[in-house]
Formats: sequence, C-alpha cells, structure tokens
Amino acid sequence: MVIPRLYKGGRKTFFSFSYEGVRDHTARSFLQTIATMQERTGDFSATVDQAGAFLPVYDPSSTRPNPGFDSSAP
Repeated sequence: MVIPRLYKGGRKTFFSFSYEGVRDHTARSFLQTIATMQERTGDFSATVDQAGAFLPVYDPSSTRPNPGFDSSAP
C-alpha cells in the first residue's frame, strides 16, 4: 500500500489488536433485621440506636411522631 508523501510501507506494515474485558459479578450483601418478640407485639420501648438513644416511633400513615406512643408503658 502506498499513500504519496504519507506512507510507503510495503511489507513492513503490521497491525496489532488487543482487548481485555472484565466482568465483575459481586454479590451484594445487606443487613436485614428481624423484629424482637416485644416489637412483634407492638412494644417499641426498648428500641434504641447504636449509641443507646431511644428511637422515635412514627405513625406510618403520616411520618409524624405517634402522639399515642408512651415509651414508659409496656
């Protein structure tokens, strides 16, 4: 192949191609919590975060604190 003033290769032309593909299939683990027996019966008075602070209980229909929740009552 000859391209005037640009390429005059003849037998010196070589092509090389390389491809490296990696498919990463990583299992996604996640933490699921199971309600305690107290929580299953509706008693959330012992539900705390990692620091030991009590977690507020919200009304699921309004996402506001439940006015009927009393943490001192069982």
